[in-house]
Amino acid sequence: MNEMIALQTDTQLLNGKIILQVIPNLETGGAERTTVDMVGGIVRAGGRALVASAGGRLVGAVEAAGGQHVTLPLDAKFRLDRLWRCRQSLIALARTSRVDLIHARSRAPAFAALSAANAAGIPFMTTYHGIYSENNALKRWYNSVMVKGVAVIANSNYTADIIRARYGTEEARLFVVHRGTDLALFDRTRIAPSARNALQARLKLPKGRPIVMLVARLTEWKGHLLAVKAAAMLKADVEAEAGIMPFFVFAGQAQSETFAARIRSDIVEAGLLNDVMLTGHIDDVPLVLSLADIVIVPSTKPEAFGRSVAEASAMEVPVIAFDHGGAVETIACPPAVDAGNRTGFRVANGDVAALAAAIRRLADMPSDARRAIGQRGRQHIANHFSTEQMVQKTIAVYNHVLSRSHKQNGISVDFGTKGVNL
Repeated sequence: MNEMIALQTDTQLLNGKIILQVIPNLETGGAERTTVDMVGGIVRAGGRALVASAGGRLVGAVEAAGGQHVTLPLDAKFRLDRLWRCRQSLIALARTSRVDLIHARSRAPAFAALSAANAAGIPFMTTYHGIYSENNALKRWYNSVMVKGVAVIANSNYTADIIRARYGTEEARLFVVHRGTDLALFDRTRIAPSARNALQARLKLPKGRPIVMLVARLTEWKGHLLAVKAAAMLKADVEAEAGIMPFFVFAGQAQSETFAARIRSDIVEAGLLNDVMLTGHIDDVPLVLSLADIVIVPSTKPEAFGRSVAEASAMEVPVIAFDHGGAVETIACPPAVDAGNRTGFRVANGDVAALAAAIRRLADMPSDARRAIGQRGRQHIANHFSTEQMVQKTIAVYNHVLSRSHKQNGISVDFGTKGVNL
């Protein structure tokens, strides 16, 4: 992997280049938010930003950042008729708008975008945002479109290792650009005390008990059931030793009411009705995080990056996560750093006893010791995972691609002149 190019952080300029990002929709999520962040970065760098998607609540954010949105039915799964129409529309858009580069952020749209880029004679690149399952040859082929670009961005070192292992992608095409965290948005100093107090009162959070928060939609692999088990262990310890029981807050919308009912049932069976609450959807994530003393991320599947860890750390809240996926990079702890420089805790995947022990350790710390860990966490995110760093590194990859001749599907393309040399 060409680290030197991907890790440049000096201001990058696009000098009028036109970048088209392609994504299924602009509703919500990490890839969608990153798309919006890049629109602003492209415009600030002197480029023109286009986004093609099926639309969604973030279209206004694209336009407010100076970008242009084009609505296409790119949210369909692998439907050949729609993809063909999207391909034709993308070819027309690329030619009429004189697009210099197409950047795809999801699989189905990537097929249309790759074909359109080849037809228009312009470079195609991708960002590999997630760890896609591969349980058969057809799924592997479907996923492989995400490594067909002349440049492939992985959103973490963990993701890059998956790409290498699955596809043997050449190092010269592979770049690590970590997902960015908005340090201005996730800044506890910007939270108005009145807003914080109002939410605390609305949620009826108990005073004098450490608040342990899990911010994620209610779905099985996010680890809510394991968190309930950890809470039950802590409850038993507290009852035996007369300590202070932490209060658990699960902030997130239910992906299915059936699973939410299962969580509630486990809470009741464990005798935790006064110790665990479900808030439902919370619009203001920084505000709710400002109420937390500890954040847990017990995801049972490794996450490609894992924005929950980065956002909580940016809010100066110590984080505990399972020791896999992107959390290995976003939480600094021994043996990679001295104990005095830790930014949180990582415990073995699925180890409920270790999760409970880490919660107990943080809960029992003096508040200033917890605060120091949180402050180091914010500095760690600022040093390595800020939105501005992500923008600058991505633009550096754009410039790298645009300034060179590359092979794309066996065709030599001179991207400086938009010519195709067979």
